[in-house]
Amino acid sequence: MSDAGAPQAHSPLWPRLAAALAGFGGRLRRAYDRLLRRPMRIAFAMCAVLAAAALTARIGGAPIGLAPQALAVLVKALAWFYVIYEVLGLLFRAEPAGAYLRAHRAELLVAALLMLRLVLERDLLAWFSADGIQAEDAALTVTILTNAALALQAAMHALRRAGASTVLRLNPALVLATSFAAAILAGWGLLCLPAASRSYVAPLDHFFVAVSAVCVTGLSPIDLSLVYARTGQWIALILIQVGGLGLMTLTSFFAYFFAGRVSIRHAIFMRDLLSEESLAEVRSLVRSIALFTFVAELCGTIWLYYFSPGPPAPPAERWFSALFHSVSAFCNAGFALYTRSMIDVAPYNSAYLGGLMALIFAGGFGFPFANELWQRLRGGKRRLSIALRTGLGLHLLLLLLGAIVFLLLEQKQSLADLSLPERLQQSLFFSVSARTAGFNALPIESLHASTTLFSLFLMWVGANPGGTAGGIKTTTFLIGFAYVFQRLRGQNALQLAGRTITEESVFRAISGMLLSIVLIVGCLFALSLTESAPFLDLAFEVVSAFGTVGLSRGITANLSVAGKLTICLAMFCGRIGALTSFVALIPRRRLPRYRYPGEYVVTG
Repeated sequence: MSDAGAPQAHSPLWPRLAAALAGFGGRLRRAYDRLLRRPMRIAFAMCAVLAAAALTARIGGAPIGLAPQALAVLVKALAWFYVIYEVLGLLFRAEPAGAYLRAHRAELLVAALLMLRLVLERDLLAWFSADGIQAEDAALTVTILTNAALALQAAMHALRRAGASTVLRLNPALVLATSFAAAILAGWGLLCLPAASRSYVAPLDHFFVAVSAVCVTGLSPIDLSLVYARTGQWIALILIQVGGLGLMTLTSFFAYFFAGRVSIRHAIFMRDLLSEESLAEVRSLVRSIALFTFVAELCGTIWLYYFSPGPPAPPAERWFSALFHSVSAFCNAGFALYTRSMIDVAPYNSAYLGGLMALIFAGGFGFPFANELWQRLRGGKRRLSIALRTGLGLHLLLLLLGAIVFLLLEQKQSLADLSLPERLQQSLFFSVSARTAGFNALPIESLHASTTLFSLFLMWVGANPGGTAGGIKTTTFLIGFAYVFQRLRGQNALQLAGRTITEESVFRAISGMLLSIVLIVGCLFALSLTESAPFLDLAFEVVSAFGTVGLSRGITANLSVAGKLTICLAMFCGRIGALTSFVALIPRRRLPRYRYPGEYVVTG
C-alpha cells in the first residue's frame, strides 16, 4: 500500500510557527527594553515614594490632605501598578524562566499577595468587620497593610539594585559614614511625627535621640518612657537595631535573603567592612551575624519577659518592654523604659540584671570573634587567630579589673549600705555596663572622683571590634600599648603570641588611639566654652558619648544647643570610629613616584 497521500508526521509548519513566535517575542522584549523599561522603573520609584509617604503619614498621624476614600483609591492604584510591573518583568525577562523565578521569588510572592488583596478586598473588609472593627477602621487597616506590602516591594527592588550602585565605588569609610548619617536623618524625621510623642518635643531633642539611638549610645535629654508614645518607642527600637548591626550589614543580609546574591563589588565592599580575609566567606559571615543577633535578642526577650520587674502589667506591655531592653542591651545602646534606668530594678531582681549583662557581653564580644569561635567549636578551625586570643583575653581582664576597682573604690561610697552579694552584683554590672552599654544601677553622679576617672578609661577602651560596642576597641589598645612597650625595649617589629603584627595593623591602632584623643579633647574644649557644668562632668559626658556608652552625670538635659550638637558629633565619630571619621573627610591623593632624602629630627 502506498502512503504517499498520508500526512507527514513532522510537518514543517510547527517549527516555523514556533520560530515566528520566538522572534516576535524577542522583538517585543527589545521594544520593551528600549521604550518602557526605564520609564517603568522611574514610575516604580515614584510610586515607592508615594507608598512610603502614605504609610509613614498614616502611622505617624501626620495630615496628608487626602480623604480616607481618596487614599484608598490611591493605594489601590499603586497596588495595581506594582502587580503589572512584576508581570511585565516576568513576561519580558532576559534570562530563563527558572532562574528568574528563583532570583525574584520574594518580589513575585508579594505581588501575588497584592493581587489577592485586590481581588478579595470585600472579603477582607467583611472579615475585619466580623471581629468587631468598624467599617472605616477596617478599610484603614487594609490600606495600611497594603502600604506595608508596597513599601516591602520597593525595598526589595532597592536592595537588588544596591549592589550595582555607583555609591559603592566611593571610599568605604565615606559610604559607612553616609549610611549612618542617612539612618539618623530618617530616624529624626520619623521621631518628629505627631504620633511619636505624647507632648511637644523640640526638634533638636528629637535629633539628639535619633543620633544617640543610631549610634547605640543611650544619652538622651528626655525620658523616653514619659515623652514618647508607643509609636516613638518603636521608632527608637528600630533605630537602635539598625545602628547596632549597621545599615550596610542589614542591607547585605536582606539582599542575600531576598535576591539570593549581591554583586561582586558589593561583596568586596562588605569584605573590607567586616575585615574578612576571604570573599567567599562574606555571605556566611553576614548570615551568621544576623542569625546570632536575632537568636540572642529572642532569647533575651523571653528571659527578660519572665523576670520582668515591677508590678504586674498587661502581657503586651511586658513583651514590648522585654523586647526593647533585649535589643537595647545586645546593641549596647543603654536606652531604658524606666525613668532611672536600672536603679529601681537592681535591689530586688538579680535575674533581670544577669540577663542584661549576658546580652551586653554577647553584643560587645564581636561578631567575627563569635563566628570564629563557633567554627572552632564545630571543628572547622584548628587554630584561633591572634585577634581573638588577645581581644578575648583583654576583654575578660578589663571586665574583672573594672569590677574589682569599682568594689574597692566604692565600698565606702555608693556601696556602703549594701550587703556583700549586692556589692558584688553592682560592681560586676557597672564593669560590664561602663564599657559601652550605658545602663546604670547606681546614680552616676554619686560616684567617687577616682571611680569616675577610672570609668573614663573603661569607656575609652570599649569592647571587642566587629560588635555593637564602641570605644577604640580592645585590640586597638593592646596593639598600640604593646608596640610602644616593645619599641622602648629596642624591638622594631611588634610580636604577639608567636606572630609578627603587620605594619598596617600597628598604624591603624596608633592612629585610632591618637585621633580618638584629638576628638575627645576637641569636643571637651568646645563644651568648656559653651557649658557651665563642672569640668569632670563635661569630660565624663564627652568620653561617654565618644565611647557610645550613654552614662551621664546628669547634665545631658541641661546642655545648650551648641553643647548638644557637640555631643552628637562625638557620638557619631565614636560609632563609626575616629580613624574612619578622618578617612571619610580627608580626600585621598595619588602616591608620588619619588621619595625625599631622610633626615633625623630631634623629638625630645
